[in-house]
Amino acid sequence: MDKSTIITSIVTSLIASCIFAIIINAIPAIIKYLRIRPRVEDDLKDISVQLLFYIQIPFLQSIHTSTDYQKDICNNQLNKTDFENSLYGKCLSSKRCVDGFEHRLLPVGEKLEIRTKEIDLRIDRIQRYAQYLSTKEILLLKDIGEKLHVYEYDDYEETINGIRFTSVNPTISYMSNNFYELYNLYHDLIALLDSCLLIKRSEYEKYSLALKQLEKRKYLKFFWKRLFIHGKYAALLDIRWNYLIKDKKKTEKALRRYLMLEKLRLIYLRGHLDFIYSDAEYKAVFKEIRGDEVEEWYSCVDGENIRRHKFELRNVENKRIISEMIKNVPKLNELDDKTLNCVEMLFDGYK
Repeated sequence: MDKSTIITSIVTSLIASCIFAIIINAIPAIIKYLRIRPRVEDDLKDISVQLLFYIQIPFLQSIHTSTDYQKDICNNQLNKTDFENSLYGKCLSSKRCVDGFEHRLLPVGEKLEIRTKEIDLRIDRIQRYAQYLSTKEILLLKDIGEKLHVYEYDDYEETINGIRFTSVNPTISYMSNNFYELYNLYHDLIALLDSCLLIKRSEYEKYSLALKQLEKRKYLKFFWKRLFIHGKYAALLDIRWNYLIKDKKKTEKALRRYLMLEKLRLIYLRGHLDFIYSDAEYKAVFKEIRGDEVEEWYSCVDGENIRRHKFELRNVENKRIISEMIKNVPKLNELDDKTLNCVEMLFDGYK
């Protein structure tokens, strides 16, 4: 047998082995991945929704209603100061709604605990499919889980010899840094979800993803995603695109098309059309097609702005009141012997 025949036999055997390995191992693994990974991505999406519910708790004005800040949260328009301000209006339990704070604080401890348990449940479930998660996803979920448990949600106080000991600050403003970090982790998770290829997306989610690319001025990605969007969401994207390039004629044309396609009242569409809310040039188009709905829309937006302003002012006032209370707390050398003895008993467990 000559040398070339031997080499040919070896190469042929190697190729056959590779093909056999691909058929036996690689193809089944790929099929399994393609079947399981979409479910994993759906679970990641579910975690992001629950995390959003958690993050918006500081901005609630009532336990039973949604927040006026949801758009700001989703569009990543908040900062640490916003969270600190909002948390000056929240406490853990109704026990803290006393001494002038009866109508100034909203107890949210139970709600925070419920949301934390919901997220924990979903993180535990998705960890069973860790082999189908990327390293970045695993580390991100770990960070989220840890941040959710930095603080406890029980409102502790001590009573010693008839003297009640509790924090001077009844709010949970001390959680502001942690909330802001969770807020950033939420947007990290959203960025990962945006890059997922196997997740099932609704038409609205496809629209939102394309809009993000447009707002970031990533025009090639925007136009590519725009190709797969039709109907009213395509019209919405056309409105925004033409508005950004200052083509008023095409903006008006796209707006007319959208208002004919979309049957919901304007009051339910304000999140999509806020950027032309105050533009007088297009108000006539709204009035022509939707009539009295325009004033209803304007009234609703004005009402939201007033509520937000009152919410922020009340929390600023809470912060001022609490700062004065802290200044007036007696120092240890100003306490009587009975109270000082109780303070020493309180901290015995920390020695």
